[in-house]
Amino acid sequence: MLPHFTLCSFHFLSERFGEHKESFLDMTLEKRTKARGKIAINRERCKGCGFCVITCPRKLIEIDTANFNAAGYFPAVFLDGDCTGCAQCAIICPDIAIEVWKEE
Repeated sequence: MLPHFTLCSFHFLSERFGEHKESFLDMTLEKRTKARGKIAINRERCKGCGFCVITCPRKLIEIDTANFNAAGYFPAVFLDGDCTGCAQCAIICPDIAIEVWKEE
């Protein structure tokens, strides 16, 4: 998680970076909004429990109700979007069906 900027931290930045503090803040905010991750869900391993759907902070995972896998489950699918690469979905997945890649 990226740090929050409060009045105290802004004062620290003013003293530390002087006239360059605005460019430092802009750079930090730009890093927050940049997409940095991608996930892959193994459809055949997924049982569609929905834990990843609930856990994803950006709501980029949903259950595919149109197509089921070989075991008869409706698996989760990744919606292309602004993934942060936080890996919360992979951590909570009981079937180890999610891989996360984080782009630097």
